[in-house]
Amino acid sequence: MSATTSTTVGEGSVARLPRRTRAGPTARLAVLAVIGVDLAILIGGFVLSPMQVVELGPHLLAWTAAAAVVGLAAIQTPAGPQLGMDMPVLLAAGYLLGPLPAGLIAFAGYVDLREFRGQIGIERALFNRSQTSLSVMAATGVFVLLGGSTNIVPGAAIAALVAVGIDCVVNFGLVAGVISLHDGVPPGLSLSRLRLGSVLAFSMTYGCFGLLSLLLSEVYGVLGAWGLLLFVIPLVLARQALASAEQLETTKKRLVLQSSELSKATDRVADERRDERLSVAAGLHDDVLPPILKVHLLGQVLRQELASGQLLALEEDLPALIEATDIASDTVRGQIRSLRDSALGTQGLAKTLQL
Repeated sequence: MSATTSTTVGEGSVARLPRRTRAGPTARLAVLAVIGVDLAILIGGFVLSPMQVVELGPHLLAWTAAAAVVGLAAIQTPAGPQLGMDMPVLLAAGYLLGPLPAGLIAFAGYVDLREFRGQIGIERALFNRSQTSLSVMAATGVFVLLGGSTNIVPGAAIAALVAVGIDCVVNFGLVAGVISLHDGVPPGLSLSRLRLGSVLAFSMTYGCFGLLSLLLSEVYGVLGAWGLLLFVIPLVLARQALASAEQLETTKKRLVLQSSELSKATDRVADERRDERLSVAAGLHDDVLPPILKVHLLGQVLRQELASGQLLALEEDLPALIEATDIASDTVRGQIRSLRDSALGTQGLAKTLQL
């Protein structure tokens, strides 16, 4: 897999993250430096050994076409950058042909559909090609230095794993570094935006892809260019597996977020219910109970007056009893009305569900 940036430096933010002041010029300088170093290596290598490139012409064309076809299966990450599936093809080319031819294949065979759609500019396109080329040349160069040979399986496997690690460090380091400079975010956050699925699953997949490059080099040695066509099948299957893993990871994160929000809403509903019960109790105690108690007391007074035959006093206290009864009745109705119009009632339920 090869990581690539998602927007041209200076043309927009890679993700919705704050950008530091003056981060754009620094990131652009880094992009131009990567492009310049890669082109200097490729051009210098061609000038020093042009016959090697000419002699490998048919092989270069076959591997470049294979890299271009596999490049169409790139996976777009949710944060913006995309991951290409061409790493096994490029490493296998480097194991067989050498670092410089592999760098040329990576630079010439890089395909990004966003270029044809006009979504990225020439500067960003050259950077993606250059950083991929540099990572492949560094990885295959280490493979050669370690004495790696596709004919010696144990030694080749160890050398291939080391080469995969170098490819990962250079590729992801350059991309994450530019993203970090462009957006003004820590490098660790930039790296997390380039990963698909969990760290363990992503590392295992990356390592298996590196070993897969050994198999591809053997298939090419036996079947030639036709072997490249057959090798597209496992790469497509791997691409689907990675895409499914990313969808599962994204779904998992969404479920965790939704569960957290639902828990917060449940806690808030419980708090509102508790506050509502306390409010009802306070209203009954402060507003409803006093007028009812007054009615009770006036009723006792009228009873005594009636029993003692004090009709004049009875006539004077009866309006007070009726007034107290009306007040108590109005107070009870007010409490009932407040319960119907509470935050969890018919008018507040929609807001609670939205929360």
